[in-house]
Amino acid sequence: MVCLKLPGGSYMAKLTVTLMVLSSPLALAGDTR
Repeated sequence: MVCLKLPGGSYMAKLTVTLMVLSSPLALAGDTR
């Protein structure tokens, strides 16, 4: 919660969540191959 107070903290949090969401389907697709 401390990182959210820092400038760009929320941006990094959203970016991390977005990368995790996007990487999950890609990882599953790679396993099926």
